Amino acid sequence: MNKQEDFETISTYTSNNAEEDGILVRTSTLLPEASGYAPHLVSHITTNLLTTQQYFERVGDRVDYRRANIVDLLNQAGPKIRDATTNDPAEYFVSMNLEGPRGNTYNAFAVMNEYRRWTLMLPDDY
Repeated sequence: MNKQEDFETISTYTSNNAEEDGILVRTSTLLPEASGYAPHLVSHITTNLLTTQQYFERVGDRVDYRRANIVDLLNQAGPKIRDATTNDPAEYFVSMNLEGPRGNTYNAFAVMNEYRRWTLMLPDDY
C-alpha cells in the first residue's frame, strides 16, 4: 500500500490551489518549452525557495527570473531525486543539500505531488 494512501483524506489542497495562492510556481512557467527548455521531473518550486535563495527578484511590478540559476537548481536536484527513487521506487520524499546562486549551501526537500512529479521546497515550506 502506498504510504500516501494509508490515511483517510479530510481535505485536499492541490498544486493548482497553491499556484493560485502564489505559493508554488510551475517550472514550465519559469522555463517554457517554447523557449527550448525540456520538461523536468520537478514540476513545481515554492516561491519561498525561489525568493529566499534569490532565484528571482521583484523589480517594481516586474519579476526578474534568473533562468540560468533555475536551470542549475534543477540540474542539481534531478540526479538526487533519481538516485533516491532508484534505491527505493516507492520513495516520495527526498532531502538534499543544494548550492544556491550566491554559492551558499542550503537544505531542500523534494516531495512527490499529485501529478507523480516533484515539488521542490525549503524545509519551512513542508
